[in-house]
Amino acid sequence: MIYPLKPTQKLTVNVSYPHVGIITFADDTTLMYAASNEPGGPVAVAYADNWMQSESGSVFFSNEDTLMRNDSTPVEVLTGITINATSTTFSNMPKGIKSIQMDAALLDFTLAGISAIESASGRSLALTGFANEAEAFTDPNVTYMALREAMEQCRFTMSTDTDIMILEGRSNRQALSWTPNKTANLPLLDGKLDTSDPRFERFEIISGEDSMISSADDSRMRRGNQLVAELGSLKVDSLSGVEISVVAFIYGDDKGIVLTTSEKVALAKASVVKRRYRGSVM
Repeated sequence: MIYPLKPTQKLTVNVSYPHVGIITFADDTTLMYAASNEPGGPVAVAYADNWMQSESGSVFFSNEDTLMRNDSTPVEVLTGITINATSTTFSNMPKGIKSIQMDAALLDFTLAGISAIESASGRSLALTGFANEAEAFTDPNVTYMALREAMEQCRFTMSTDTDIMILEGRSNRQALSWTPNKTANLPLLDGKLDTSDPRFERFEIISGEDSMISSADDSRMRRGNQLVAELGSLKVDSLSGVEISVVAFIYGDDKGIVLTTSEKVALAKASVVKRRYRGSVM
């Protein structure tokens, strides 16, 4: 099986439009689609009763600039399949993929590796967004669970470059890192938790019920074995200081795991510097 499950994980095949494809997922469910070049550009559309297909295999849907048939029923455009003039790319798939039939070419992902699949299908394949080829063929639910189980009973000791300070509304960043009290099955870099490991979906830093910043919204936060966070984006009302918690979210875990400040303390204390505004000069 192959697992291009994230938007950043991509499987690209040198098959363009027009073609008809059938994806067989790991649980043997299927998705039939057609690659069609429309006025707005090439798209993949899911099978429906309003398909219109020519004898040559080309599929046509257009009514002016809208994907419709008989001016009534829109077709479903599949966002996880993107097509250009030379290739088709699969990403953000809902499940692992067992095979893809692309017209006459069968891509069998139960074979051992990309080169074997290319040889059997006569097509060229490329992977992006995976650490290596082995990761693409490994069920992430297995590796995600191994990481989750390793972290569930861990306690961490936080390290910072200086005392934690929230400079309200400013762009200053602060580096935070964590040393675990147990290291088995944890991604480590120089003995500290590797926040860039792709099994982590995101990290959140929370200072109150409606005050949170997330690495999902800040691509510069995760840097190797550190979170380099713009803490000034947190909403703070207190002048004396607040406590912050840092939560790691592994794919498949919606609750998250708190990265403790020490083996006995869960939250970290941060001082607050309220933003001062200059008055207008007349």
